Amino acid sequence: MQFVAEKEQHGLVGFSTLYFTFNTLEAKRMAFLYDLFVTPDGRGQKIGEKLLQTCISYMRENGYSHMSWETAHDNLAAQSLYDKIGAKKQFGLTMKQEEGKSYLKEKRRNFEMK
Repeated sequence: MQFVAEKEQHGLVGFSTLYFTFNTLEAKRMAFLYDLFVTPDGRGQKIGEKLLQTCISYMRENGYSHMSWETAHDNLAAQSLYDKIGAKKQFGLTMKQEEGKSYLKEKRRNFEMK
């Protein structure tokens, strides 16, 4: 599912994308925020916050157990927004396996909202 933000003079200035799956530990449906993007022209106008709140409202209104997402460890602007809304933060690592060897691909910050 996608939510979009548009402005009359600028057209599309942002979007968010939700995927849905099941939380096997709770045997309940959950949402995964796959994308949250605001164009440079739309930044600093609370568009990202409004899109994120729309996703959270949708998740809660439709009975999902929670919504989770991740961001790059150095995306401090996004992490500031997630902290602002009270998201639960966890540290994560993305591992990559190639030719039988596993290695660290990148550090990630994982977030969750109930």
